[in-house]
Amino acid sequence: MKFISYLILSSLLIFSVSCSSTSNINGSSIRTATLSAGILKGRLPIRERIEFEVSYWSIREDIRDDTGFLSIVDGKSPEEIVTLGVQIFNARSKLMTNTGIGIR
Repeated sequence: MKFISYLILSSLLIFSVSCSSTSNINGSSIRTATLSAGILKGRLPIRERIEFEVSYWSIREDIRDDTGFLSIVDGKSPEEIVTLGVQIFNARSKLMTNTGIGIR
């Protein structure tokens, strides 16, 4: 009986450790990246959700190659995704300003 309780306890511990990276994006596939981004978004406050989602999809739009996109977002936290999204936004704004495109 004692052996079974140790076995159950150790299996629960191993399961919880293997599933504990819920604070980062899992970039093993497009599907898992999108699912983990959705889970992360759901845990954020409303304002941060919008910033995170816009940043995530800006990165996806900027890097259309699946492998390249996954290598960029894999293991990233929501804060890191927002930082990358801001960099992309600034680069696009600079490009639009330099080409004369924009609202005046």
